[in-house]
Amino acid sequence: MTGTPRGPNVVLIVLDSVRADHLSCYGHERPTTPNIDRVAEGGIRFDRAYTASCWTLPSHASLFTGLYPSRHRTDFDTQTLTEGIDTCASFLSARGYRTASFSCNAFVSRHTDLARGFDVAADVEGLAGGGRSFMGRAVRAAHRAVRRGLQKDRGAARAWKMARQWLSENADEPFFLFMNYMDCHLPYRLAPDRLHHFVDPARREAVSRIPMDPFGAMAGEHRYEADEIEDLRTLYDGALRYLDGMVGALDDHLSALGRDQDTLLLITSDHGESFGEHGLFDHQYGLYEPLVRVPLVARGPDLDRGRAEEGLAQLVDVFPSIAALLGHRGPVGDPAASGTLFHGPGRDFAASEYLVPNVAAIQRRFPGTDTSRFESAIRAIRDERFKCIVRRDGRTELYDLDADPDELHNLYERDADRATAMIETLEERLGPWPADLASAGEGGLDPLRERLEQLGYL
Repeated sequence: MTGTPRGPNVVLIVLDSVRADHLSCYGHERPTTPNIDRVAEGGIRFDRAYTASCWTLPSHASLFTGLYPSRHRTDFDTQTLTEGIDTCASFLSARGYRTASFSCNAFVSRHTDLARGFDVAADVEGLAGGGRSFMGRAVRAAHRAVRRGLQKDRGAARAWKMARQWLSENADEPFFLFMNYMDCHLPYRLAPDRLHHFVDPARREAVSRIPMDPFGAMAGEHRYEADEIEDLRTLYDGALRYLDGMVGALDDHLSALGRDQDTLLLITSDHGESFGEHGLFDHQYGLYEPLVRVPLVARGPDLDRGRAEEGLAQLVDVFPSIAALLGHRGPVGDPAASGTLFHGPGRDFAASEYLVPNVAAIQRRFPGTDTSRFESAIRAIRDERFKCIVRRDGRTELYDLDADPDELHNLYERDADRATAMIETLEERLGPWPADLASAGEGGLDPLRERLEQLGYL
């Protein structure tokens, strides 16, 4: 299907691993995001936006398709997005948009088919060639080491250079641009002058010695002290400040091209990050607020200016809502998704799923570690006030987020009826637990294995 586009250009930026409460426009004490703050002032800031999962592959698949993980089933045990599922890129491409993806994350690439529908899909940090032999792996490892020695970030500058050229060449036609930036993802590889932006000079040497090994911490191989956790947060904020500069550069370029007024600019994250909450680090094994509440800022033609939206929002609503802006009235995405993200009431619930726990990430590096507490699939649902987390093995948690935003006091024993009703709503909206769930082993995702090992996923 082709046609003349009726809606705005679309730019979708994912700041990988960024939790909402570390942006200054969401109340963070450090000035981490002056450029994103400016975008929010000219558009809508969604204060309670939720991702559909706590890690990259299923969350991006949900963002792109409008489907929850239990519907698209793209996860650690599944190599690629299921054939026949429409994506935002394929939808817009079929309606005459030029489409491009410049991703610093290996999961958003042609390897996983999350690049479906993009005319241009650059895996910015990928190294082609060399084959799967020992020698091929060694050549790519050498190339990667050289590149890291020359780069001062995790591909952000290269991604922006490529995107800027593409925009300059395609801005005369309707376009959809997707960007993924990885600099807030452990291990941090920014140049010290950027990474240490908020670090006290007297602590920089000590901070540089902190192990960036979240899985080792969860396996009990080392323990982060309270001051070290705060130091990690400070480094994270420095990385976020750097990425905010990338957002500012893109926004300025849109203005220079004269396309800022007819472009829908969306800034979000695929998931958050844990800094010791509930004994977790990185972004696995839980669906607590630091992992599933994400920033979402939208600015575009006919959108409110300077509005703080307090209603519940979900990233599965992004694709259906973009389709609605183009006048599309047919079904798009999940039956539980909504096309009224930008114009309409908030949701009555938000849900997240972590269906294939990646215990291989710990077991492979730390044989003998007891991973039983990590091995169960998890689902979560929240309404205006309460949140229920249920594990496949039956463990259930209930929190009053108004009174207990840090999710420290499990009310399940006191209010089991409420939890049961919320679980019934979850299964009514998303369906029952998939029947074929298991923890992630060593199989699958072979084309990405070297990259995933570098990221700590395997």
